[in-house]
Amino acid sequence: MRKEAFEALLGSLGRLTPGQRQAVCERIQTLETGEGAGREIEGVLPGIPPCPSCGSGLCCRWGHMSGLQRFRCKNCRRSFNRLSGTPLAHLHRKDCWLAYSECMEQSLTLRASAKLIGVNKNTTFRWRHRFLNGISEDQAEDLEGIVEIDETMFRESFKGKRKLPRPARKRGTPAAQRGRSKEWINAVTVRDRAGDTRELVLKDFNTQALIEDLAFNLRPDAILCTDGSPVYKAFATALSLVHESVNLSAGVRVRQAFHVQNVNAYHSRLKAWIAHFQGVGTHYLPNYLGWHRLLDGHTATLTPSKLIRVSLGLDHYQRIS
Repeated sequence: MRKEAFEALLGSLGRLTPGQRQAVCERIQTLETGEGAGREIEGVLPGIPPCPSCGSGLCCRWGHMSGLQRFRCKNCRRSFNRLSGTPLAHLHRKDCWLAYSECMEQSLTLRASAKLIGVNKNTTFRWRHRFLNGISEDQAEDLEGIVEIDETMFRESFKGKRKLPRPARKRGTPAAQRGRSKEWINAVTVRDRAGDTRELVLKDFNTQALIEDLAFNLRPDAILCTDGSPVYKAFATALSLVHESVNLSAGVRVRQAFHVQNVNAYHSRLKAWIAHFQGVGTHYLPNYLGWHRLLDGHTATLTPSKLIRVSLGLDHYQRIS
């Protein structure tokens, strides 16, 4: 804005009604919030990023759009911004992202979040799972020392699906069979004594599935501590790991330094937290596990800006190699 136009704007403020002044203040606050999100996004990747389409580093600045610097690739001629190729690409209303990140810190429901920041419920649903797509990738690698592993089960849910592979049932209906069955989904948690955590969702709980996910994420000198499940014994044997088990069915919960109480306490916190959402669709269960991993034990250092950075895969709370 030119100096003359700015001075004219300042002179007109005295003629505004109290309601109009309030509207101006709210508008300025909205713009400052949006610029804060834009500055956060611009600051996470300094310099000119490589092209997300072809990977070329021959890129140049190409103007601005929607509050973000755009770039153009000299190789493939495509333009992009810093969000291109990330889980947050093509999302609108960046001015509300920091406020929505605060809602995620507080584990608010979709409707409560939508009402608080003034957007549609469907918008908060879309934002939730775009944010969580990146957060769910924050998994621990190179787990070391005494590593506890155990599974907990969630009832298979098709919440939100229009077509069901089975007859509909009322939420809370008891399972047809007791114990492990096809009605349940297994969430396996691997956690070392430092608190670094890795989780995987398995329809079929077996040794091969554990090997495929965990073979390169456990150090060879790790001591695997489990309950008496033969699946874990076969898994430890396949990877030549030192294996210590506790016989929970016989009432033995602790044997010297070996137990699974750390991971069992984690499961207890997870179940209590996830019950707040009144049922989670199995399709989205990995996202909610990642959300809980982020919140569990990290609320003191978690900020809205930090949450956005974890969503973009630029910061991590779990140990990575």
